[in-house]
Amino acid sequence: PELPSCNLMAAAGSIIFAGVVASWVLVALVAPRYAVDPDTGITLYILAAVPSFLLLVVLELLVDRLSPKTYTSTVAQSRNAANGISSKKTDDASTALFSTAYGEAAEYRLHDTFASISSGIVQQLLFHMLMRFFFGRLVPFLSYFYIHEHFAIYPFPMDQTWQWVVLFLVVDLIYYFSHRFGHELAFLWIGHSVHHSSEHYNFSTALRQSWWQGVYSYIFYFMAAPFIPPFAFGFLHDWDTIYQFWVHTCHVDKMPWLVEYIFMTPSHHRVHHDRRVHKNFAGVLVLWDRLFGTFLDEGEMGTCVFGIRRMVPTATAGVTQHHELYTMRRSWWRGPGFGLTTAARKLVRPLSEATRIRWTARPMGWFGFVVVIVQTALAIAALGAAVALALPLVEDVVLRVWVLALLYCVGCDIMEARLSFRSLVVTASLLPLAMWAGVL
Repeated sequence: PELPSCNLMAAAGSIIFAGVVASWVLVALVAPRYAVDPDTGITLYILAAVPSFLLLVVLELLVDRLSPKTYTSTVAQSRNAANGISSKKTDDASTALFSTAYGEAAEYRLHDTFASISSGIVQQLLFHMLMRFFFGRLVPFLSYFYIHEHFAIYPFPMDQTWQWVVLFLVVDLIYYFSHRFGHELAFLWIGHSVHHSSEHYNFSTALRQSWWQGVYSYIFYFMAAPFIPPFAFGFLHDWDTIYQFWVHTCHVDKMPWLVEYIFMTPSHHRVHHDRRVHKNFAGVLVLWDRLFGTFLDEGEMGTCVFGIRRMVPTATAGVTQHHELYTMRRSWWRGPGFGLTTAARKLVRPLSEATRIRWTARPMGWFGFVVVIVQTALAIAALGAAVALALPLVEDVVLRVWVLALLYCVGCDIMEARLSFRSLVVTASLLPLAMWAGVL
């Protein structure tokens, strides 16, 4: 018989998945009206999805606070049953509403969540600046628009449903290989490792992105430029990315078997974030992993151990994004997943010590926590202004540098568990800076 813990986990998963679907509908309605690039006229669905991402983070945080952390998921139950291990609840959660099998890995900690959100801000900040000023003006021949305009082989008119379906498969397949090479090649791993550096696994982890990964992924997508018009590519790529947000959760157990077989799900993606393996690289369709021999089921893992092998004990990693540069000393070519992505893995159940979080910061207190939230919100607002208003070059760069400075100072405050004069000065400078830049 199914344990009560699994019923609780199903309840949590149902609430979270309902919130995810509602966010998709909201983004589809809002983006075409309020998130259009002023230079290209392309709808920026990912930018429009940022508020819904943050709301989903809050939703999962509330669910996590109501969750006991020592119940066993259906995946772990099947694993234990095969090994003759009894799956019993280990604490009294009779008053709890939800459950997860991943304990503290599913939790939200201020230092980790800030590192994840600041990584996403930095990625969008630098990537959009490179897109606008580097690819857009200095070397326009390295832009998707230029390649499509001058080297189109067969630009699909995108006036029939089958064209959208086929080209979505193309975009998702390109993502699969760019993601896989991000694990196999060291000079790409230094970017993608940012996303894997968290030892927690929750919705905030999905926001932990690298600007360098954004650049090399963009170059991979040049392969689609001779065929897919920019407006269609923007739509397909953005929704491929938005889908991947929801798979970063420990509160959703196994989905129905057909969904698990075809799509990337939280169960499959938890395997991908295990620091012992390099598997399950698909974006939307896990069929690519099954086809190319890179699939591994969570049932063969027991409990996943998240993060990367080298611990990243800092809240400023989201801003600096350089912690895996040391791998280039050994080889610029062979990444940690080189030769392992298609290898058969026989994993033993990890010891409880191995699943524990290796580093955590001291608490700041409620006042410091509120100040950090306000400072992070100001950084997000400044990012939105820099992207949406198409400011002149000097004003644009100065505003982006202010965001980087603020995020770094806040990260240092979290590390020191106190508010500093430097971060308060940087925060207060936003008002005169915004007035000078013409934002206000």
